[in-house]
Order: sequence, then C-alpha cells, then structure tokens
Amino acid sequence: MSDLPDSSEDLADLQRELVSLEAQHDRLKMALREAKMQLEQMRETILQVSQPPLHFAVFEGFHQDAAESAGEDPKASQTEAEVVSEGRQLRIAMSDNQGLQDLKPGDGLWINDNLVALAPATPRAVGTIGVLTEVKDGRGVVKLASGNELVVNLTAALQNTVKSGDTIRVDVKNQWGLELWERAGVEQALAPESPQVSYHDIGGLEDEIATLRNAVELPYNHPELYSRYSLKPPRGILLYGPPGCGKTMLAKAVATSLSGGENPSVFLSVKGPELLSKFVGETEREIRDIFDRARELSAGNRPVVVFFDEMEALFRTRGSGVSSDVENFLVPQLLTEMDGLEELRNVVVIGASNREDMIDPAILRPGRFDLKIRVGRPDASAGRQILSHHLSPAIPFDERELKEAGSPTILAVNLTETAVNRLFTPTPATYLCTVKYLDLAGSKRLSEVYFSDVVTGALLVSLASLTKHLAILRELSGKGLGITMSDLDQAIRQTVDQARALTLMQPPEKLTRELGIQGQIQTVFHDPTLSAGKASRPYSSNGSEVSS
Repeated sequence: MSDLPDSSEDLADLQRELVSLEAQHDRLKMALREAKMQLEQMRETILQVSQPPLHFAVFEGFHQDAAESAGEDPKASQTEAEVVSEGRQLRIAMSDNQGLQDLKPGDGLWINDNLVALAPATPRAVGTIGVLTEVKDGRGVVKLASGNELVVNLTAALQNTVKSGDTIRVDVKNQWGLELWERAGVEQALAPESPQVSYHDIGGLEDEIATLRNAVELPYNHPELYSRYSLKPPRGILLYGPPGCGKTMLAKAVATSLSGGENPSVFLSVKGPELLSKFVGETEREIRDIFDRARELSAGNRPVVVFFDEMEALFRTRGSGVSSDVENFLVPQLLTEMDGLEELRNVVVIGASNREDMIDPAILRPGRFDLKIRVGRPDASAGRQILSHHLSPAIPFDERELKEAGSPTILAVNLTETAVNRLFTPTPATYLCTVKYLDLAGSKRLSEVYFSDVVTGALLVSLASLTKHLAILRELSGKGLGITMSDLDQAIRQTVDQARALTLMQPPEKLTRELGIQGQIQTVFHDPTLSAGKASRPYSSNGSEVSS
C-alpha cells in the first residue's frame, strides 16, 4: 500500500511525457509538411526557370479550315492549327488549354519548342504603319513608308471596315494587317464638320459676302438656269488678304448657308501645315484621300466645301523651294484632282492665303480657282458692325452709365461709336510708327502708320473681349458691376500699345507688304513727338517727300 502513491506519480509523469512527445511529433510532422511544400515549390520554380522561352505566333486557322479552303478532305479536328511565327508557316498541335478553341485568324498565341500551342497571347499594340493601296479576298496590298509594297492578310474586323487609302497597323514579319490607324492630320480633315457660322456673324464684309454667295449658292439654288446657259459652277475660290480679316469665317459661312437646302452640305477643313510630311509621297496621298472623300460625300447632289487654309504652305510656286522642293509634287497633285478625268461634281474648293503671291500661278488661273476675292482690312463702317456684334445690348453694363444713357441699346451704341471714332481717326493716341522708304522713283519718303492702317477684324474682336475681361476683374474685386466707358478706354490703350509693339517688331519686307507701300523700306521708328501731339517734322501726311 505504501508503493501506490509512487506508482500514481510515475503514471502521471509518463502521461505528461507522452503528451509532450505527441506535441513534439505533431510539430515535426508540420515541419516536414512545410519542408515538403517548400521543396515542391522549389522544384516547380526550378522547372519553370529551366523551361525554354515560348514563341509568339499569329493564328491563321485550324487545320480543318485550311483543308476545306484548299479543297482537301477535312478529317482533322481542332487539334492542329496553321500559324505563322517570325515569317515561318507552321502547322502545330493544340493543347487543351481554355481559350485556344476561340481563336480567330489574326489573333496571337504562345507556342513552345515542341510546336504545341499553349495559350492565347495578349493582342500586341505595336507594329508598322502602312497605307492600303488595294483590298481583295481578305488580303491587302500595303505600301510602307520605305516605299516597299507588302501583301498581308487582313483580320475579319479589318475586312469589313477598311478601303483603299486607309492607314493600318501591320505586323510586317508575320504579314498581317491588324488595326485601322487614324492619322491625326488627314483623318481629321476627312471628318466632315458642320460649322455653325452664318453670314450674320460676319461684320463689315457685305461686298465680299455678296460676291461669294453669287458664285457658290446660285449654282445649287438654281441649277436649271446654269444648265440652260451651259454654265458650270466655279471649281475653286481664293480668299486672300491680311490675316485676321475673316477669310476662314467666310468659308464656314458658305458651308452653313448651303446646309439650309434639301441636301445638307459638308465642310472639310484642311490646314496646310498639318498635311506636310517628311516622307516622299505621303502628302500627295493625303491630298488624294481628301478629294476621294469629297467625291464620296458629294454623291446624290450633296454640296461639299473643301477648305484649304494657308494654301501657300502647300502649293508654293514650283522651283521656289530651298531644300526639298516638295511643291514640285504637291502642285501637280492638286491640279490633277481639279482637272482629272474623274470630275468634281458638287464640290467647291475654297482656299485662304495671306501670301497669294507665293501660290503657284498654275493653280490660280481661270478654270481652277475661277474667283479671287480680296478680304481687306475693315474700315470705320465695317469696324462699327464688328464691334456692335460683340458689344451688344445683351451684355451687362454699369448701372450709373446705363441710367445716364437711358437704355442698353443706346449705351451699346455709345461704346461702339467711341471705339470707332478713336481707333479709325489718325491721332497722336493711335500713332504707331513712322516708315522711311524709297519709292519706285528712288525718292525718300516718310509715312506715318496709325492703328487704322493695321487694324483687323480679329483685333477688334480682341478689343471687345478685353473690355469684358476688365469688367469681370473689376467685378471680382468688388469695384462695381458691368462694363463702363473706363473699361473700354483702358482696353483701347492696351490694344493700341500692343499693335504699336508688334508693328515695330515686323521685318521691313513684311511691313511693306502689309501696309501696301510701293517701294523699299529703309527704317521703321517711333517718333515720340507725334505720340505727344507735337509734330516737329517737315511732314504731316503719309507719303510726304523729304530731303536727303
């Protein structure tokens, strides 16, 4: 009986030791399991890094599809495929991986060294740009920038959308056309616009508007009369004159006016510098595309206006270039489009230029650009119309000045008349500079230049905008609401100062052309005595002769 306690204690010790051993055993099992998992992961990693790289290929069709198209016995299933990789035509085995059975011709896939397709590849977003010159039976002829031509397969999406002349992204090595590529220059030009500019938005060009409307709108509004007299509408119209005088607005107003007929018009706007390309033949192609697009849109008696802005940038006099002589190719291309076998029906070409003297004479001859309209600087009457449009009674006016005037209409007229009287009257406040030049007879002459000599419609619009801006700044600072005569006065001073600075910066050759001086400018200077209203020179009118 005395040994029982010892046996009980031994049993308890053994049980504790057993529990400890079991816990240790569990820890060892867990450690072994983790070691085994790590070993498996390491084996997988070693296996992955030791695998040879996969190769990219372009799927062209399952072998069954290829057999059917070749007239062979289509007994094969979708376990084999025709692909092209690095220019090599291959027939490979297809694994059972998901997604491979949904491949379409032109899609990418990954293949291993054993020529087994493993998985679809993410579509590539890079390649070479080329121009489609011909489309036939799911294939196309692509002209690359190097001048080489390449026959490529077209994806199903491209076959339904592209046409000759489109730019596409090409996989040159595997000879596949993959994506329609929109070029910023020509594609924007080929997108028809719907300008919302009416003749009422243009101030001071009544004679020019009347001439333009008679030349463009009459043939579309009264085609039977032109047919009876065997008279064809003008093919081209040139708008020329100083910059900022409304040439672009006139062209847009023509398109807007033609849109009011039974067949709405289309306006294709082309800015000359946007089409220029360093690659030979690229700009000529873009010009062809523009006229092809115009012919396409003009089907069904729909008038199309093709507007070339800054024409001198594209169609300079041939032989006048310094390096590339690109005009030697662009001018004949335009002449071909206007005089070619495929007649331009319902298409009016309107060109705008600040340097009409630089345009090739062959373009300006009758039969091409039949009508030439000079859009000159606004006079006082035209300036009044422009300013009244932008300083209308609808804008906010100062309450005190509005009460003194009696109505918004009267105050708007007062502001407009004040601006016109100050800007279009040669005074010391509007004096810009003096030009010393030799006339055609060799005599030295002095000519004073005032704001009215360089004014443009754009300058007057800028003046009105500056007046409104000054009123907004004053309102934000809590110094009153609405436009005041003081705002207009400050805007006039700033506008004249800016015009003076720009005029003094002009090269003599450009100033000679803009001022219409018949002779050669020797010096351009600012006479402070004239600005102060103290004429101390022996001349008081423009073009006075001086002694040497």
